[in-house]
Amino acid sequence: MQLALPKLGLQFLSFNDYLTRCFTLYRLDSTYDLRSNLVDAVKRLSPTLSYDHNDEEFTSFRGWAKMALPLGRESFHIVRAGKPRLGEVVPSAVEAELVLDLKSFNDNIKREWNELREFDNLFLLTIDMSSAVDEDIEEDVAGTSRLNDEDDLTFGKRFGIRAVRGVEVVSMVDEAGKAMNEMGNGSDGIGSRRTLRVTLDAAQYHKDIKSGDEGVYNSFNVVVRRSGKENNFHAVLETMVELMKGEFSYLLPRASASCLLPCFRVKPRTIFHFALTSVCLIHEDKIYFRGYLQYKGVQFLFTDLF
Repeated sequence: MQLALPKLGLQFLSFNDYLTRCFTLYRLDSTYDLRSNLVDAVKRLSPTLSYDHNDEEFTSFRGWAKMALPLGRESFHIVRAGKPRLGEVVPSAVEAELVLDLKSFNDNIKREWNELREFDNLFLLTIDMSSAVDEDIEEDVAGTSRLNDEDDLTFGKRFGIRAVRGVEVVSMVDEAGKAMNEMGNGSDGIGSRRTLRVTLDAAQYHKDIKSGDEGVYNSFNVVVRRSGKENNFHAVLETMVELMKGEFSYLLPRASASCLLPCFRVKPRTIFHFALTSVCLIHEDKIYFRGYLQYKGVQFLFTDLF
């Protein structure tokens, strides 16, 4: 899905405004791409409801996917939840251990999983087909669905997806306890079992614990990975956030002032002093906004703009 950005210098009030809009659009674009990857992986795994010898229900997977791997019951557990920092309520860090068994993959796909390294993102899913609901999907005259599964909001209910959580890889060791993908070590490792130390979103973990949903961390039965080109969204979003927090008067050349606000003749030292909250006042009170800019030393070339 492509999302167009307005041209810089025509519809942006400041560099901070430009970054804020880019952040919002990139997050939406990344979310859609991630949803598409998860939908594709779940469909390929083909989850189904099965029964054991005691007639107890459990979710099994009839399909196969190289980007997804079913997990055992003891494959994931929380290792440590750090104490909150001063003035905060969420844990400072939440660490967990994830065990993968790659014996069902051939050598080429196993090598791809062995290339997981620090800062890579994985996604843990809880799929319970006993809670799956057959939702009616709108169909056209020909009898085909009008919506793709990527756009269908009932997909999660139809495939029994109860929870999705993201984790970030910290380290990975093989069956012998030897670290992999560190200091240029690109070996295939010993055995087929890989033990990963991962970190979770502390804010989401705190929300789950507070709402009584801590049992979700004992119910993950699928792990999904993404290709390297698609898996850098977290770092890009973090970079945007850090840029929005910075002092742009030191980061940007003075020549960029004419590109950001072409309608104003602005002193170089005042161009980057506009707070985003003050810029938003243009939508509420144009007179106050113009007075604020004049107070900051802005001279208007076109008086009919406000």
